[in-house]
Amino acid sequence: MDIFLEYLMVKKSTAVETTLKICIAVIATFLSVIVFLLFASVSFLRTFSFFAVLCIGYAAYILISRMSIEYEYIFTNGDLDIDIIRGKKVRKRLVTVKCRNIRNMEKTTEFSEKTKTADRVINAVYNPALGEIYKIDATVKDGKDATVFFQPTDALIAEMKKYNPSNIKS
Repeated sequence: MDIFLEYLMVKKSTAVETTLKICIAVIATFLSVIVFLLFASVSFLRTFSFFAVLCIGYAAYILISRMSIEYEYIFTNGDLDIDIIRGKKVRKRLVTVKCRNIRNMEKTTEFSEKTKTADRVINAVYNPALGEIYKIDATVKDGKDATVFFQPTDALIAEMKKYNPSNIKS
């Protein structure tokens, strides 16, 4: 029987990210007013002022929407895929981990992207305030070591444990 679990986790914006979004909006508004006033003062550029303001607004929209991040945890028959989705449009596979290649998976209280033992460190934690952060040490593609920080559900942990019970601790 095939096992398929899929979880979409929306990353909570930090205070810095929210401040950055507000700054982008304020700067875009300020630039739009400046460009409109400068272009309106020169007769042959008046026709371009509307287009320039639209371009500035669209660029601000793209920048702000790209800051919206979601993580998708997909578990299929012993393979855990973690994707990042930016702006609800652009999807990128962060890592694929086979459960049989997991050396250690355990709950952790602190996580750092400066782990020196791994070739690659992936942070797929969507809300650190919730806790329940797990750390996976595993071998991924091309025999490279990876450390993955993520927040799985209890059902996902139970299914993963079936494939590697000695190395997956809940």
